[in-house]
Amino acid sequence: MHPAARALAYAGRHAGRLRRLATARLPPLTANDRAVERLRDRHAGETAFLLGNGPSLAAADLTAIAGRLSFASNKIHLIYPHTPWRPTYFHVADVEVARQHGAALLAANPGAVPLLADCCQRFLPGVDAVWLKQLPRPLTDPARRRGYFSTDLRVGVYGGSTVLHDQLQAAYFMGVRRVVLLGVDFRFHTPRKHADAVATLHGRQLIGGGERNHFSADYRPAGEAWTFPRLDRQAAAFTAARRAFEAAGGEVLNASRRTDLGVLERVDLAQALGPARDG
Repeated sequence: MHPAARALAYAGRHAGRLRRLATARLPPLTANDRAVERLRDRHAGETAFLLGNGPSLAAADLTAIAGRLSFASNKIHLIYPHTPWRPTYFHVADVEVARQHGAALLAANPGAVPLLADCCQRFLPGVDAVWLKQLPRPLTDPARRRGYFSTDLRVGVYGGSTVLHDQLQAAYFMGVRRVVLLGVDFRFHTPRKHADAVATLHGRQLIGGGERNHFSADYRPAGEAWTFPRLDRQAAAFTAARRAFEAAGGEVLNASRRTDLGVLERVDLAQALGPARDG
C-alpha cells in the first residue's frame, strides 16, 4: 500500500482517538512556566558576560562590564566592595551551596533576577525566583562522556557539573548569541584527603581544608562542604554549548585572565567589549 493511502487508512480507523488527542486539554501553565516564557528572546542580540568565580576574576574587569548583561552565581557578593558592577541574573545550581548559604546569597543580590535550579527548591521554600528544571541525561550515556545542551528553557536545562552551563542554556533561550566568560580558571586544588569524599546523589562531597580556588580568600573557609569538581564533564558541557551557539551563528568566548580551559576560543576582554565579529 502506498504510504499516503496507509496514512489515510490509519486516520480512518483511529479517527475518534485522534480527535480526542487533538482536543485534549494541556495541563495549565504554572506561574513559573509563565516566568520562564517571559525570558524568551528578552536579550536578543546582546552580548552576555558569564562569570566564573576563579582566582583570576578581577574587580577591574567587572567594573569594565558594569551596566552590561551579566550572569553571576554563588558567593559573587564577596567582590562587591571593590566594584560598582552588579549582575543582571544570579544563579544557584549546587544543592550543597543552596543548603548552606542559599538564603544569605539571595539576600546579598537583591537587584538581580534569581535563576535557581529546581533541585535547590527544598532548601529555599517560598522563594520568588525563576526555577529551572534539571533534565536527566539520556540513558544511552550512563558514563556521562558527552555534554548536552537544551535550547528551550521551558523544557529545562542539562547539568554540566558547573553552574555556567545552566547559565549558557538560559542565555541562549533569552536570545543571546554571543557569550563571554570571565574568571573561568578551570583548575582546582582539592583537600589532601579528597579520597575520603562522601558520595551523594549530586556528586562527591568534600570538606574544605582551606584550599584557594576563588577570587577571595574568604570564599570557602576550612570545614565547609563542597562538591568535587569534574573538569572532564565541565569540558564536555562547554563543548556542547559552543557547538549549539555556533550552529545558531553565535560564539562562546573565554576572556579569563588565566585559564586551562582549552575547548573555547581565548580573547582579551578589550576585544570582547568591542562589536561582535561578522561570521
